[in-house]
Amino acid sequence: EEKHNRKMQLERHMMGLPEQKKHELRRHLEQEEVAIHKETRKKITTSDFESLAIIGRGAFGEVRLVRRKGKANDPQTGQIFALKSMKKEMMVVKNQVHHVKAERDALAQAKDGNRWLTALHYSFFDDSHLYMAMEFMPGGDLMSLLIKEDTFSESVTRFFMAEAAQAISSVHALGYIHRDIKPDNMLLDARGHLKLTDLGLCKKVGDVSPTDEPEVVLEMLRQQGISEKGAEWRATQTLQSSNT
Repeated sequence: EEKHNRKMQLERHMMGLPEQKKHELRRHLEQEEVAIHKETRKKITTSDFESLAIIGRGAFGEVRLVRRKGKANDPQTGQIFALKSMKKEMMVVKNQVHHVKAERDALAQAKDGNRWLTALHYSFFDDSHLYMAMEFMPGGDLMSLLIKEDTFSESVTRFFMAEAAQAISSVHALGYIHRDIKPDNMLLDARGHLKLTDLGLCKKVGDVSPTDEPEVVLEMLRQQGISEKGAEWRATQTLQSSNT
């Protein structure tokens, strides 16, 4: 999609130019696209990121704010990510490997255009750690905001309830249930919009398409003995408590 957008942008900028000049610019773009393709095929390692700060710690590792290194023709050079690192040994001892795989698989299935889930940009490993480079959400989590504000107004509560419902539905549309709905796992972007994160406990419940009608997904869930109302109830309880 990014490649197509770059091509369309070039075509718009070339309107009115002589055909020979257009040919030269198209050839130059093709050469740049080849360079970008080669760069993206390279194995990603921690050396491709500049560590800026530690923004979280957990039982299995930590989360760092990082900046992507790279060359001038790499469109992701300079971008900021949240790099989650997890110790392999601890993951195996605590039987958590399948949780990491579930999260990676669910996020990999979500398209870049999914506005309700934190995007997974890279996943890789070395001898001692597993890594996931995630979209950085500068607004922090909903729990921290709730602690800071003490309570939300009715209008703010309605806003977050609506966005949480959309986010939960987007997980179901991928054929998963989240199973860990709580304000800590609701992150906010720079404009205050909500996205779900931490799909480590998610469960695959069927093969559905994001284009399937909601009724189709609901029927699939019912056939497997899973109630959509459970996730909605968790989200509702979480956000109602923020208004009292």
